[in-house]
Amino acid sequence: MPPQTAEQPAEIPEAVEDSMLQRLATPLAEDLLPSLKQPRAFYPLLAVLALVPGLHSLNHRELTNADAAWGLRALEVLQAHSWVDRVLPGVYLQQVPLVDQPPLGTWLTAVSMSALGAANPISLVLPSYLAASGLLVLFGMLSSRIAGPRTAVFAVLMLALHGVHLKLVQMPSPVALSMLLAVLSVWAYVSHMQDAEGAVSLRLLTGGTALGLCLLAGGPLAVVLAVVLLLPAVPGDRRPPSAARGKVTPKKRRRGFRRLRSLGVLCLTAFAVGGWWPLIVVSERPTEFLEAWIGTRASLPAGDGVTWTRHLLERLLIPAGLLSGLVCCGVRRCISVQISDSRDTLEDGQLAPRTRLLLSWLLVSGAAVLLLDATELSGREGAGMWSAFWMLACVVTAAFGAEGIVSRATGVREALFWSVLTLATIPWVIPSGPVQLPVPEAEQALVAAVLMAVILAGTWWWKLQPAGRERRARRVLLCVLGMHLLLNTLAGNRMVQSSDVEGRDLVRFHDALQHLPADSACRFVADRTPPPRLKYIVRSVFPDTDSDIETSWTAAVSDVLSTTPGTDGHHLIVLIIWSERDSRLTTARVAGLNVRPATPPQFLQGLQLRGFLVDFTR
Repeated sequence: MPPQTAEQPAEIPEAVEDSMLQRLATPLAEDLLPSLKQPRAFYPLLAVLALVPGLHSLNHRELTNADAAWGLRALEVLQAHSWVDRVLPGVYLQQVPLVDQPPLGTWLTAVSMSALGAANPISLVLPSYLAASGLLVLFGMLSSRIAGPRTAVFAVLMLALHGVHLKLVQMPSPVALSMLLAVLSVWAYVSHMQDAEGAVSLRLLTGGTALGLCLLAGGPLAVVLAVVLLLPAVPGDRRPPSAARGKVTPKKRRRGFRRLRSLGVLCLTAFAVGGWWPLIVVSERPTEFLEAWIGTRASLPAGDGVTWTRHLLERLLIPAGLLSGLVCCGVRRCISVQISDSRDTLEDGQLAPRTRLLLSWLLVSGAAVLLLDATELSGREGAGMWSAFWMLACVVTAAFGAEGIVSRATGVREALFWSVLTLATIPWVIPSGPVQLPVPEAEQALVAAVLMAVILAGTWWWKLQPAGRERRARRVLLCVLGMHLLLNTLAGNRMVQSSDVEGRDLVRFHDALQHLPADSACRFVADRTPPPRLKYIVRSVFPDTDSDIETSWTAAVSDVLSTTPGTDGHHLIVLIIWSERDSRLTTARVAGLNVRPATPPQFLQGLQLRGFLVDFTR
């Protein structure tokens, strides 16, 4: 018997592919940012990004009619007389604005108003600010689960400075809350599939609870999110049977059915948590509920095919911002991962299913934007929700593309090509988007073409220079990455600083009213019905404001005198005058009345808006 050696020699393969030898012989390029190899060092910066940009957005807040409608609904819930009216406003309070919309955001806004006071303007947007800050943290955790911690750093950096995310802070609608719960549900499901062994775990139940709350906050978004998770979970494989890893083995079938069982548990938990409210409302108001949540009409812009195509492209490009090139780079990397997995050349076996989830997110959210947002099938109340959902998918994909540039998985010529694509989208994004250039719209295509020509010429010159190519390649890639991050930051800052002058003036008008005595009687004097944002401002400061509109200030004062208790003493009346006529009270010479301005004069929809404080002694 031959003696046994301590170490057996390694077996030499019979054949080695040329591509494998070439890959082994090629020296690995150094990372552009070696510090990203320790992503935990960036956690303090990410914590700052979760708080500071939102404060900057709040400093430039405005008030639109849609925001005021959500605020009026929260005021009605806050002033309801019973808990039934607070829980089910869609059934018992028929005059509430947005009565059939999901209620969770309104409940949280009412709690914020109860804690801080309805007159405090921050109470209207505090839930959105907290939800947007939490969204950044959870989005980083989800990005790390999908594509690694380095991708998470770029994802949080891009999202924190993205214009759509910054606008969510200013909006009292439950869009930010819906995105937070949606991301929490996806993170819980992905972490369950990666870490848990069985079909049920605590994280999966947490994800189901978050999905149920998402149903109460975002309505149909929860259903679309279930479709996003369903597509990568379908068992089966279309790879050729000859591939060693491509065969559909019983183990893979069991893994696929485990995904389906876990997804079923997720959906059942979600329905148990949030399905009761839609069932109650649809039993009482089926037609109104379906029109508010699903929609019954679809409208496309009138015009030729070019106008229709531009409308759809703007709905896709504007939420993506000026990150379109990096998004396409990330999609290309996802597709290459799937191809490598089918050829059994992928080193990380868990990367393929995670990128399938990313592609599913992009596909479903893009289809939702085109079918629901662009065609207005879901109604105008939920239009921003689908754009925000598509924006999150674009940001994580762009971060995956940026990580490919940093890790040198993307070459110089490819990176320059994606930069050209980003510049080519400028004529589509800028006319209706967050950035305005001092160039007429007709000439923006020419400007983009010139920039593209300059980049292509620079690429050709770089190719002809053999010396120092690696050093120049690093500089070019850093410039490409920096250009996308800078454009994203500038676009976000521009979107926050909106051109709605009346909205910003109304915020200052709201601040001025808060300095008046809260127990004063308040009356409207207007030529026509005030808009919702003016109604909300007055009702938030003076909850007992009469809904009747007076045509003259004399009639308003007489109405207050007739309803004021007949006790002697000092009385105050706040008059909100919104009229074409001069706001000065010409009849202030009435004995016993002292009239003084309470707010600076301004204009709203072409009419003068001003507040006066009338005090008298009886």
